[in-house]
Amino acid sequence: MAIPPLASSLSGATYEFATRGTSGVTTNAKTGVGSPEAVSGAGHFSETMNQLLEQTGTSTAEARTEAMSLLTGETDSIHSIVLAGEKAEIALQLTLQIRNKVLDAYNEVMRMQI
Repeated sequence: MAIPPLASSLSGATYEFATRGTSGVTTNAKTGVGSPEAVSGAGHFSETMNQLLEQTGTSTAEARTEAMSLLTGETDSIHSIVLAGEKAEIALQLTLQIRNKVLDAYNEVMRMQI
């Protein structure tokens, strides 16, 4: 059972996921076709991380804008402000968890003896 990523639900962005089949070939889950960028992985990972950071920044900016609109009296919808704040917090927590996992993996590789 696949769990959809939180980041895609935060900004409405569409993601294409790469999956590794039983044959070892990486395929695009959206089209089912092998994609060279998913196989190479190097550029794909950095692009994905950059998108995640941009979405986190966007969510934070939206939450800040919503809060300022309440303070200036432009809106009285507390619901939308709380929702924007929660989205920003979830995006930040997701980003931090991914960073922690990447650092753990890096440290694990560095501890390996050759």
